[in-house]
Amino acid sequence: MIFVLSVTVLLLLLNGLFVAAEFAIVAAPRLAMQRRAAAGDKMAKQVIKIKDNFVLQDQYIATAQLGITLATLGLGMYSEHHIAEWLFHFFEHNSALEFLAVHSVASLLVVALLTYFHVVIGEMIPKSLALQKAERVVLWITPIMLAFRWLMYPLVLGLNALGNGLLALIGIQRTAGSHLSSLEDLQFIVNHSQEAGALGKETAEVLQELLAFTDTDAGELMVPRVRMAALDIESTPEEVRQLLIDAPHSRYPVYENNLDEILGFVHLQDLYHRLRQPKLDLPVQRNNLHEVPFLPATAELETVLEAMHREQLRLVILIDEYGGTAGLISLEDILSELVGPIEPDEIHDAELRERDGQLQVEGTLRLEELGEHLKLDLEHEEVETVSGLILDILERPPREGDEVDYEGLHFRVLSVQGRGVGRCEVTMMPSNGESA
Repeated sequence: MIFVLSVTVLLLLLNGLFVAAEFAIVAAPRLAMQRRAAAGDKMAKQVIKIKDNFVLQDQYIATAQLGITLATLGLGMYSEHHIAEWLFHFFEHNSALEFLAVHSVASLLVVALLTYFHVVIGEMIPKSLALQKAERVVLWITPIMLAFRWLMYPLVLGLNALGNGLLALIGIQRTAGSHLSSLEDLQFIVNHSQEAGALGKETAEVLQELLAFTDTDAGELMVPRVRMAALDIESTPEEVRQLLIDAPHSRYPVYENNLDEILGFVHLQDLYHRLRQPKLDLPVQRNNLHEVPFLPATAELETVLEAMHREQLRLVILIDEYGGTAGLISLEDILSELVGPIEPDEIHDAELRERDGQLQVEGTLRLEELGEHLKLDLEHEEVETVSGLILDILERPPREGDEVDYEGLHFRVLSVQGRGVGRCEVTMMPSNGESA
C-alpha cells in the first residue's frame, strides 16, 4: 500500500509541475527574462526564444497539457483502482448485494479524495506559485519541459497539428500574437501603478508626458511662419544686427524673396564673424549656409527627431499641404514639450500672465495649456491655439479690441501680430456660454 500511495503522490506532483509550467511560460515577465539573458543566463535566453516564437510556445504548452493528461489518467487508472481495492477489504460483505454496495462506496470515497487532492495539490497550489513566482518557476522548470518534449516529440507534434487543424476548420488561423502593449495599455498601466502607490505623482506625470509625446505631431509645437525669426539673403548689416537684438537665437533660417524659398540656415557665430569684418555689404553669404531638412507639418515628432539625428541638425523647416513654409521646429521645442521648460516661471510669464486681476495670454498659447491653467476642459476640433480660436470665430483677421466668447470665456484682443493675435485678455464669464 505504501508503494501505491507513493505513486499517487508522485502523479499529483507531476500534475502540479506541468500545470505550473503552463502558467509560468505565459506569465514570465519578458523584461526580467531579457535582463537575465543580457547578463548571460542561458535558460533565460531559451525562455525568450520560446515566448517570441508562437510555434515553440504552442509546443511548450502542448507538452504541459500532455503531461497533465498522462498524470490525470494515471491517477484515475492506477491510484483509484488500487486504493479502492484496499478500502474494499475494510468493509464486510456477506452477499453479492453487499459486495456491490461496499465496492461502490469505496470507489466513491477514493474518487472524492483523489479529486480533492488533485484540485488542491495538482492545480490550485502550482497555479498560484507559477503566477506569483513566474520568473523563478519558469527558469527552474523549463529544462524539465524541454527534456519531456524531446521524449514525447511525436505526440506533441500530433496534438499541435490536430489543434491547429480544428481551429482552421472554424476559420481561426493560428498566427504569432503581438506581445507589445498599445499606447492606451501603457497609459493605463502608469495610472494604475500611481493609484497603487508603485509610482510617485511626479514620476507618473513624466511618464504620461513621454507617452503623449508619441501622439503629437510637429505642427503642434512649431514656431508658425508669422513668428519665424528669419533672414533675407540680401539683409544689410543693420537689419541683421536688429534681428539679433529683437530675436536672439543660435540659428536663423535664410530665405530668398519670401519664406517659401528657404535656402538653409546660418549659425549665430558665423553672423558675428561676418559683422566684425570692415566694409561689409552683405553679412549673409550663400557659402556660409547649412542645409536644413524639410518635413510636413503633420509629421510625428519621432520622425522629426530621426531627421535631426540623421542630418546632425537641431532645426527642421515644416511645410504645409501646398508646399509652402508652415513654420519651423527646433530640438529645444521638442525637449521643452518632453521634459517641460527649464525655467517655467519665465516662460509662463511670457505666454500667460495676470495683470491687475486680468489674465493676459499670447496668441500662440495652446488651448490645452490655457485650460489646464483655468482648470477647464478647453478643446476645439479645428484649432489648437488661442489665436486660431479667435480667427475661427471671427472668420477674418483679428483687430485690436475684437471680442469673442467661447466655452464660458471672454477673449479681448489686445494686440495683433501679422494676421494673427499677438496678445489677448481672457476673463471668466458669469455663467457657461456657448461659442460665439
